[in-house]
Amino acid sequence: MAAGSLAEFAEHVLRVDELFHDGADDSEAAVVPRRALRDRINPLEHFSDGEFLSRYRFTKDTVRELLKCLPMEESVSNRGHPLPPMLQLAVALRFYGSGTFQVVTGDLINVSQPTVCRAVERISTLIAAHLFPRTVKFPATAAEFQADTTAFYRLGRFPGVTGCIDCTHIRIKSPGGQLGEVFRNRKGYFSINVQMPTHQIPQRAGIRRPTSKPETVWRGLLEFGSAAFHA
Repeated sequence: MAAGSLAEFAEHVLRVDELFHDGADDSEAAVVPRRALRDRINPLEHFSDGEFLSRYRFTKDTVRELLKCLPMEESVSNRGHPLPPMLQLAVALRFYGSGTFQVVTGDLINVSQPTVCRAVERISTLIAAHLFPRTVKFPATAAEFQADTTAFYRLGRFPGVTGCIDCTHIRIKSPGGQLGEVFRNRKGYFSINVQMPTHQIPQRAGIRRPTSKPETVWRGLLEFGSAAFHA
């Protein structure tokens, strides 16, 4: 083979090699890593009764009954590996009960943070729309107030008592604006003070107020109770 032909052949090989490596680089750049799917844990099957109660603040039977009260249906398709209603409820209850980060809540049953976010939003909306009006209320009539007063008196000889109250702080981001500081509590962070009056019967009525002044809380409570009584 002539020297010219060898040189041309060598040059051709180098060009082919360059094209091959350039194509390989493009292929590598175009590869999208596939999401690893992990087996989801059903907490009702995975945890004992005591373990479940300590993590979710409800018994397994209570959670099953709660699910029946919410209009949720299984997805008709498996596209995107949707979270079953029971696991959505478990995720939301865990988030409510622990107050931890959504990613930590998701790690408990092997789901992502966006999945936790969607589940909490959906369950919260369903509870507010369907469960709240049925179970959370003040006595609406004088007769109901009298029934509560009688029940408390029978319970511990407490005269004139219609309910007990407790409060907790729900941490929030600063709402900003001129009223932002109204939501700063005595410990220095922003929160909503949630009061929970509890009757002798298992019904509750929650009131949410800014937290900087206790008199704001009590004024709101009295206004709410008066409105309920005269409704």
